[in-house]
Amino acid sequence: MSSDVLFLSPLERHAPALTGLRDAFGGGEVLAGTGFSEALRTAFAEGRPTVGLCAAGILIRLLADQLHDKHSEPPVVMVTEAGNFVPLLGGHHGANRLAQDLAEAGAGFALISTASDAALGAVVEDPAPGYALTNPEHAATFQQRLAGGEAANGVRVEGDWPLRSDGPARENPAAILSLGTEGEGGETHLRYCRRDLVLGLGCERGADPEAMTMAVIEALEQAGVDPLALAGIASVDLKQDEPALARLSERLGLPLRFFSAEALAGVSVPNPSSVVEAEIGTPSVAEAAALLGAGDRGESAAALVLEKQKFGIGTLALARAREAITDFEAVGTPRGRLQLIGLGPGRADWRLSGTAAALRSADHLVGYGYYTDQVQPLPHQQVHTFALGEEEQRCQFALDLATTGVSVALICSGDAGVYAMGALTFELAARAEDRRVQAVDIQAHPGVSAMFGAAARLGAPLGHDFCAVSLSDLMTPWSVIERRLQGAASADFVVCFYNPVSLKRDWQLAAARDILLAHRPAETPVVICRQIGRAEESYTHRDLGSLDPADVDMFCMVIVGSSQTRRFQPVKNGPTHLFTPRGYLNRGEDPKE
Repeated sequence: MSSDVLFLSPLERHAPALTGLRDAFGGGEVLAGTGFSEALRTAFAEGRPTVGLCAAGILIRLLADQLHDKHSEPPVVMVTEAGNFVPLLGGHHGANRLAQDLAEAGAGFALISTASDAALGAVVEDPAPGYALTNPEHAATFQQRLAGGEAANGVRVEGDWPLRSDGPARENPAAILSLGTEGEGGETHLRYCRRDLVLGLGCERGADPEAMTMAVIEALEQAGVDPLALAGIASVDLKQDEPALARLSERLGLPLRFFSAEALAGVSVPNPSSVVEAEIGTPSVAEAAALLGAGDRGESAAALVLEKQKFGIGTLALARAREAITDFEAVGTPRGRLQLIGLGPGRADWRLSGTAAALRSADHLVGYGYYTDQVQPLPHQQVHTFALGEEEQRCQFALDLATTGVSVALICSGDAGVYAMGALTFELAARAEDRRVQAVDIQAHPGVSAMFGAAARLGAPLGHDFCAVSLSDLMTPWSVIERRLQGAASADFVVCFYNPVSLKRDWQLAAARDILLAHRPAETPVVICRQIGRAEESYTHRDLGSLDPADVDMFCMVIVGSSQTRRFQPVKNGPTHLFTPRGYLNRGEDPKE
């Protein structure tokens, strides 16, 4: 959680205090002054933990219209000028714990007000690492009884203490309510499961994901294993790209880790296979992976509790650690992930919320320096910049880096899939002979492309059919571009010209203009859109017949209307809007039909 926390204040003078707290805490992002309100609301909508150095009323009023479900609210903690911490929202979903961690890091006090914390010193819905609450449906009633004084003599603890603190004294077990890892769950007994099992899996190449998932769930049921007792799933690294393993991981909500065949071959197992060894270099996958995943932690050693079981398209085994597993994500290697990020045209408030979350989750940020400069890296993130013209190098670097098991964000402007690095990344992956590269999990996140940002500024020029054409002939022959322009012109599309001119290309825009003029009036509206979404943003209106390439530079995009595109200026000297009718007002029937 620490690297994802947002520390913020409406006052710039609080920046040093927030930075010091962030550093003592171990990570997070600091924002003080301009943009406070927007940052707070965005973070809350994204489920991001937030710490605000300001009055409680400010935080509550700004978030009031977003408070709908207390069971899904992210942590919001207020820090006072005196350095004390008050959980305001999401107390049972990390806020109380965050306040306690901050208080310890900042030498302040955590002022916890929830009933279960007051009685138990811990949040019952947020157990200690390595434990899971098996009957969360009874948590609310349990806490109501606790707050009502039904456990005035204490709380009986059965088995392990599953909460994050030491809790109340255990000397007096005479209590109405109980708490622990044994017995049946209910309104007066919350039951916790110790997460100490690792599921080792092997499967056929290209195994059906749904069949795999159902087979594993059925095998766990037959073995009497509660899925909540699982800490994670382990397999051989040759299976990193198997959709079946990814689907199972998602279905069970468990981390997935991989080991090399060499590492697995060094594990002694009861059911080795010479056939498997001949094929991939290790006599065991399921059993060896389970044992390594649950492996030595201190003086404890793992042991198989379910030997290799075959289920048609794969094998599974279970290993148990001698203590709760709290660090499974630190073992083995995860599947490498490369996220294609589009920052939008330039405005921070035009970035999609999923983009911000993806950026924060990455270990490495890769991109052209002009784009990476627009991102504030978190303390744990490394930034790798490349020059203009090094497109192939940066995409290949990002792919190679992801093969090591880290999460990489390849940063682009606009949308990564629109005239950016998305297509090149997939092309390189498709051509790669290294299976590790093909195994990288490539995820594309949508962004606001320049044409949509400009269209929003202008009104609705893309209200009917439109197309985008890049006038750069560096990689696409002009003959191909010209054929596409002829098609767009004859079809009467609104046309968005990307890369209209550059220092070395100064004639293509004039040629494109002349092609369009052969099919639409010289009075057709044209807008030269410069530095879309940035401080230097400008929109210059022209007619197609008077479009002069000398007015356009490499920071521009040009929108040419269709024969139906219209200008609308409601007030003299006011803004000029552009819209392309779709035809609703030109037909008699109900537009909903």
